[in-house]
Amino acid sequence: MTTRHKWADGIIAMANGEDAEYESPEDGKWYCARINRTNPFDEPQLIWRVKPRTIKIGDMEVPAPITEAPEEGTAIFISVLSAENLYVELTWTNVSLHGKSVLSRGIAHLTASDAFQHSKALIAISGGRVE
Repeated sequence: MTTRHKWADGIIAMANGEDAEYESPEDGKWYCARINRTNPFDEPQLIWRVKPRTIKIGDMEVPAPITEAPEEGTAIFISVLSAENLYVELTWTNVSLHGKSVLSRGIAHLTASDAFQHSKALIAISGGRVE
């Protein structure tokens, strides 16, 4: 049995032209591996991830919504401009027509924070504000 390298996803992402990020132990911020390191995966103390995808809404860069159906039973968060928290939480089901529509509309996220940021950007681009 072959053991996968612990940073395989980051290595593959970089090989495919995507960016991988590492978390700095000094300040806890995420930095682009392509820019800051020549052989980034040789430092075992660093934590790696594939850089999260983002989209631009006006001048704001926000987390990209999911585009593929998550696993059955996964919590998803939908950007909703009229909700108090600017999102609603749903449980994904593979038979839900509502679920398929939120994917095609680009408003479904895997975290509440991502959905909130998306809604906030949509409100801002419309000339509104979040109070």
